[in-house]
Amino acid sequence: HKETSERIRLAERAGDAPERVEGLESELLLIDNELAAETEADTDRRHYANQRRERTVEIARLQETLLSLERELGEHDLLARDAARETELDARTRELTDQAAHLRAEIKHDEKMRAEVEGGLCPILSERCLNIGEDRTLDEYFTDQLVTNKAALVTTEREQQELTRHLREARLASHAATRAELARQRLVHEQQLFDTNRAALSRLNEVLARLGPSRPARLEELKNKRIGVDATLKSARAAALRFAELEPLRERLGEIEEEGKRRKEERAEAAAAAGAAATLEEELVTLDRKLKTLNDPRGRAVSLRQESAREAALAANQQTARATLDTLRRESAVFDAELERFQSLDDRVRLCAKKRDESMNGYREHLTAAAHAAQLPARRSEFERAQREAEEREEAHRVACAEHQRALALYDAAQHISAQNRLAVVREQIAATNAKLETEGERITSFEVEIAELDGVRQGREKDAAQEAHLRRLHEATDFVRDILKQAGPEVTQSYVAHISVEANQLFREITGEAGRTLRWSGDYEVLLEEAGYERAFANLSGGEQMVAALSVRLALLKQLSDIRLAFFDEPTVNMDAERRENLARAIGQVRHFDQLFIVSHDDTFEETVDNVVNVSRSEERATANV
Repeated sequence: HKETSERIRLAERAGDAPERVEGLESELLLIDNELAAETEADTDRRHYANQRRERTVEIARLQETLLSLERELGEHDLLARDAARETELDARTRELTDQAAHLRAEIKHDEKMRAEVEGGLCPILSERCLNIGEDRTLDEYFTDQLVTNKAALVTTEREQQELTRHLREARLASHAATRAELARQRLVHEQQLFDTNRAALSRLNEVLARLGPSRPARLEELKNKRIGVDATLKSARAAALRFAELEPLRERLGEIEEEGKRRKEERAEAAAAAGAAATLEEELVTLDRKLKTLNDPRGRAVSLRQESAREAALAANQQTARATLDTLRRESAVFDAELERFQSLDDRVRLCAKKRDESMNGYREHLTAAAHAAQLPARRSEFERAQREAEEREEAHRVACAEHQRALALYDAAQHISAQNRLAVVREQIAATNAKLETEGERITSFEVEIAELDGVRQGREKDAAQEAHLRRLHEATDFVRDILKQAGPEVTQSYVAHISVEANQLFREITGEAGRTLRWSGDYEVLLEEAGYERAFANLSGGEQMVAALSVRLALLKQLSDIRLAFFDEPTVNMDAERRENLARAIGQVRHFDQLFIVSHDDTFEETVDNVVNVSRSEERATANV
């Protein structure tokens, strides 16, 4: 009674606690919002400051690269002045090459002819040649031609060497022009990167100007203020809880007083009736102690009555299950009766297969005869065509016999002999002419072989030159692409790392519900957690923090680097406290960038936030899944 009275007195003193709790909660909410905004602004300020520092370093590097490319472009432009003459010099070189090949062929032919005309006679007519003058021999004629052609060949080769040197210089100039063009393209690309980074730096400066300077004093003031308000709020909540117990305590106090009066009356009656007040008091104390030991038997009796009230519902469910079982048994009997009709199906199938095997030979003979019968129309057509051809040949033979008889009537033997004599003379002339033709044909063949060889050499040289030019252009293009890819690789990696870091930080804040901490994925792929101006490496984080950080980075990687919109989470709440598990469940439920998410977990935290729940259980015989 004394304890209850004291609790009532304390509860009455806390009459204004609910109003104070409401005001303190509003004040705490405002402080939390301002603290979160200030923390986020400070985090963004540091993040943008880091980006500005990186952009400044990149702009300095690009300025040095631009100066280097401008110097390189000037050097290549000086070397590329003679590149326009490459086509002209190449054409003249080919012309001289053809001329030298022609002179070599003439020299070879003259040497061969000089060897054949030893003695001064024509190798064809075996007579002295009258077309070269009376005071000259064939040997002198071919010797003069040989000397002239060799002198022309020496002059041509000297000019060809000079042209080759100039062509080499022109090709070097062409290569320099190509490198100059590549350098010009790189210069344009680097200039674009420089402009992009400078524009980004300008935007970062504007953002930092809008954010203003860092205010650590204000941040510390808000933190201290929140601690004080939170402590006051806890006290106010405790007072409000005591005030909420005021009416029940008053009722309990009345019950205690009534119980005391009743017990006093009973004690007086018992003392008057039996004269054993001390014994009754001891018994009363014992009963009170037993009542406390039973732990509210009235409440447990009510619970047991409610449980017994469910007996009728459970019996109804049992009757329904038995009716369903009877229905299934009747359906099984119907199916067994229907299966009886197919008892002899295997025997009938075997009988049909036996009949098929017995008639197989006759079926094969039928197929052979049908194939021969199908050829009958074609054979009949061939026979008719052969019969028509025989009749036509017989008619032609009859006409030829008639013409032969007419030719015999017109035949003159003397004229035939005279024609044979003239034919013999003509044949002798033809033989002599054929001999000359064979000699000239051999020379022509030799010339054609040499021409074919020279054509092959020229074509091979043209192909080699074209292939060389193609490979040179391909090599230059490959070098350019390789340089561009090497230069673009760090930029692409930096951009992806920055986007993934921002996305992972947002996911980390959503899961943990703490805007004052920043998750960052650095350029060397290290996961860092920044809190209150201090950074902690991944290895220094707690188990729950490591799980949340890894989950955030992996989700950000999956979102940024692939089009896969399907994700599996295997025990994502390991090493997390209750609050972080709730935040993780809520954050996963708010993910909108994936078509479907699967969560495999022994934790029931996700049951209220997911669309479908599959419970998998395993017994000794099999595993079952309930949706």
